[in-house]
Amino acid sequence: MPELPPKRLRGLIRHQVTAAVIVLVVSGCSLFQPAPVAVEPRPQPRPTVPQPPAPEEPAAPEATQRPGRAEAEAVLSGLPARELAFMLEFRERVQKGDWEWVLEHAEEQHYAELVRRTGMDLESYLTFLLRMGESFDRRIRRDDSEPGYFSPYDAVEVVYTDHRREHFGTVVEGLFYNRAQRSIDFTVTLLGELVEIRLTGAYY
Repeated sequence: MPELPPKRLRGLIRHQVTAAVIVLVVSGCSLFQPAPVAVEPRPQPRPTVPQPPAPEEPAAPEATQRPGRAEAEAVLSGLPARELAFMLEFRERVQKGDWEWVLEHAEEQHYAELVRRTGMDLESYLTFLLRMGESFDRRIRRDDSEPGYFSPYDAVEVVYTDHRREHFGTVVEGLFYNRAQRSIDFTVTLLGELVEIRLTGAYY
């Protein structure tokens, strides 16, 4: 290989050194650069599932308003304590269907005349004792009582509407309701002066 002139050799060496320096500088810059920071991926929002609309609550049924129903206890408040207690028990017994208790408290003469003497059946006797549906016989509409057959044994609710003093007893008026919410008026006459309170009613 021919020997290069010294001048040219120095130029070649200078170019090689310069190239080597450039390579070292570039490599050093890349070495001293900070490492890239890892970026955490942003959480993606969960897809929202549309909720079905809440079912509307059915409206509460309107309370049935009947004459004297809400004031039944107040209607009786003017009675003597003994008669008041009797009529409250009468109401409970009828609503439970305890008609034997009612018959046991019928006035003896009234019971003897209609049941023993005439042989009237007990269902019919109760309609006389309690004067059921009497307002229709007098052609007088009272409260919301309704005409038609109504057995005392069908009564499941008792509503008092009025009371008054008459001669020898206390008269209490009210309505019986059956399960179909039909009603019929009744009138109870109390013989409160007796040792044991008795009931009396119509004869014929």
